[in-house]
Amino acid sequence: MFKTRFIVILILLLQFNVVLAQTVRNKHNIAFWGAGGYSNILNNAHDVRSLGGVGFGVGGGYELHRRNFIFQTGLELQNLRGVLSLDDFVHTRVNMIDTEGDSYRGNFYFTENRDIYSLGYLNIPLMFGFQGQRFYFLAGGKVGINVFGNSSSRGTIRATGDYPDLLGVFENMPNHFFDTRQARFDSPVEMRLNYMLSAEIGRVFRVSNITYRLALFCDYGLANIHNNSYRENLLVNEIPMSEMPVFGDMVGFLPAPYYRPMLNSLVRSTMLENNFLNSLFVGVRLTMVIGLPERRECRWFICRK
Repeated sequence: MFKTRFIVILILLLQFNVVLAQTVRNKHNIAFWGAGGYSNILNNAHDVRSLGGVGFGVGGGYELHRRNFIFQTGLELQNLRGVLSLDDFVHTRVNMIDTEGDSYRGNFYFTENRDIYSLGYLNIPLMFGFQGQRFYFLAGGKVGINVFGNSSSRGTIRATGDYPDLLGVFENMPNHFFDTRQARFDSPVEMRLNYMLSAEIGRVFRVSNITYRLALFCDYGLANIHNNSYRENLLVNEIPMSEMPVFGDMVGFLPAPYYRPMLNSLVRSTMLENNFLNSLFVGVRLTMVIGLPERRECRWFICRK
């Protein structure tokens, strides 16, 4: 009788051990994802507005599944794009000399000012969440390292000449460089480390041994990514100093043919000095999760995957 009870208890213990192993077993996976959507470089300057662009990202890493719990980490490359729009303004320069040697005051009307950015970040995500049969969500944070950055400043510039001695303002005279032109100035930019809050929620699809997830996501930057080491002027000259005429031992008053101002990168200029810039990226993310081969575990003389 005692022997029978011992065998029954042993069988129950073995069954309980198998169930326990099944319910708490960790599942190791690799994940690959791609994302696309709306990105922006937000700012708090008074005269500068933030306009959005199209961003995208790709990444891969490791996922741990324990029951319905998910932990995810890895590496992700994001290309964030945005536009900083500067309000219209007038730039005036006195004591200029025209092509005929007459003195005048130059007026430059800047309109449709756009500074277009493309920023590359290498992110390390740490995400936690829950996955059911049909739906899932992840939330956490990311740390991003700036790996490249480009600025392309563009706008329309109308130049006129104010001649006090001639009592008049002259315009639409291309031979005196009083004209309207489209200008573009490209330059590299560097940004600081980025810290982001990240969340995604979506649908789960299973095909064979592969799980697919389609989700809406949002990455919101908490850090000021503006590199305040730049102290450049808002305007740059289209003609390099080396190409300007020299009168005696010094450069003259920058005659009209040689002073053609363009908009510099706003991030590199003193226009955004000490201002706060942060990132925003929202859109759709598709993730593919592939399970890794499971190790065999032996408990109570029973070996299983």
